[in-house]
Amino acid sequence: MSRLCLAAFVHLVLCTLGNGKTVIPRVKWAQNKDLLFISVMVSVQLDSESDLRFSAQGKAGDENVLRLPLRDEVKQESLKWEIAARPDKWGTATLITLGKGHAHRWDLLTSSKKFKGLIDKDWTREDQNLEPTEEMVLFDDAETVLRLNEKNFNKTIAAHSCLVVAARYPWCSECKSTDQIFLKASAAAKAKGKKDPEWKKVAFAYLDARENKPLARELAVTCSYSCAYLIFNGSPEEEPARIKSQHEESKLLTEIERFLGPAVREVTSSEVQDLQVSNGTSAVGYFSSKDQKEFRSFRAVAHQMRGELVFAASFTGPGRQVVELWNGGEGPFTLKLVDFSANKSVLENWLRQRSLPLLQDYEWSKRDLC
Repeated sequence: MSRLCLAAFVHLVLCTLGNGKTVIPRVKWAQNKDLLFISVMVSVQLDSESDLRFSAQGKAGDENVLRLPLRDEVKQESLKWEIAARPDKWGTATLITLGKGHAHRWDLLTSSKKFKGLIDKDWTREDQNLEPTEEMVLFDDAETVLRLNEKNFNKTIAAHSCLVVAARYPWCSECKSTDQIFLKASAAAKAKGKKDPEWKKVAFAYLDARENKPLARELAVTCSYSCAYLIFNGSPEEEPARIKSQHEESKLLTEIERFLGPAVREVTSSEVQDLQVSNGTSAVGYFSSKDQKEFRSFRAVAHQMRGELVFAASFTGPGRQVVELWNGGEGPFTLKLVDFSANKSVLENWLRQRSLPLLQDYEWSKRDLC
């Protein structure tokens, strides 16, 4: 496992708070015939996967506070620290050891400019055989790809009815080849938008997961070979759908095309029968209103299962509260709203189990449904 070692150089004494109150730390002790062993518990902690906090008091009585925003992510449960056996020229060293969140060579410990001139490399512990990683420049100058960040995230999603997002760590090369296809597809979609108003609503964007760590954690961004893209449909509050990357531009555009229209069609009670006749497999939900939590879950599942089923909703008031599934003349299979209680996973599993026919011709593209 890759480790990250930090050394904070301070002389540890009792810490005095700003209001003059002295905090007495926890102490452990032991002895043998000749020696006493006294351990003073100083607080070192990670406020998040990338924010380290340490404080102690120096020899001159000045308080040393380190709030270090780390360049990349670390594992919170891996935190260990100890007083180094030998002092440094700057003072007594507290050695902090952290497990990296991703095993790769960091180019910097922190990107914060306020630590300029205060950080030195510890060459006695550095593995000098680590190869530097080539950072992503693919989207830096792409005119057809927007740059997402935590400040413009909600505004950008709300401005586009279909936003396709490549969320990547700049040092991760797993998706490099398929992201070339993503870049070509963004240009092709822009060209389609000049003729087709539906494609004019589509936008492509890149999110730097390292520079936007809280947002990347919220979106569960990882560096892995199973490359995927996130698709938002105009609402930052709704969970995005995930589609796999493709090795052909046309196939990626076909995947995206499923997201151009609304995820759920609104129908009246009289239109439900026509929907069942004209579509092989359809899911119809009966809800009291659009604010109902079960409808929001229904819409989120519909967004994720686009192209697999036709989803429709009928707002019938507080009367009938069910989801019906019609599968090629079979059915209806009925699920009461209270039986999934707005749990998206329960609803999605119920629909998938009943929408797949017992027997069908095998195609390579169906392998992910098995």
